[in-house]
Amino acid sequence: MVSLRRQFPFGSFLASFARANDRDLLLGGDVPEAPRLIWDAVGTVDRLPLNLHPKFELEYVGKKPLGDGFTSASVTEFRGSIVRPFKEGRIDAGVYFLFANGFSGQTTEVLALPAEPAPFERGVGVRLKSYASFSVKYHFGKAGLP
Repeated sequence: MVSLRRQFPFGSFLASFARANDRDLLLGGDVPEAPRLIWDAVGTVDRLPLNLHPKFELEYVGKKPLGDGFTSASVTEFRGSIVRPFKEGRIDAGVYFLFANGFSGQTTEVLALPAEPAPFERGVGVRLKSYASFSVKYHFGKAGLP
């Protein structure tokens, strides 16, 4: 794994890259469902007009073996937020979003669909859904963002 972090007067940037090859010590093959490639980049900006604080992240998880000849699909996620503090940081209003492509929890299962006579093994996963949301937060005690 390699990671790089840099602070700037106007924000920050963090990037990481991880590459792995997990091996089963008894059988000598790849360990199913272990990630093979992950890279991630996160950036923040703290000096925008109207006291806006954006944060953006791009993450990629490469294909990986699931076992029994199945291979997962790669996953790409782009998430972010734009937050604005009010009342000396006691209240934050923000927009949050995720644009995603791929499946979470990819594995193999033996199952039969209603139109099939017998169960068989197949790759399965939960499709990642894109979303956008709005949030208002009140901070009790000390103020929130700078």
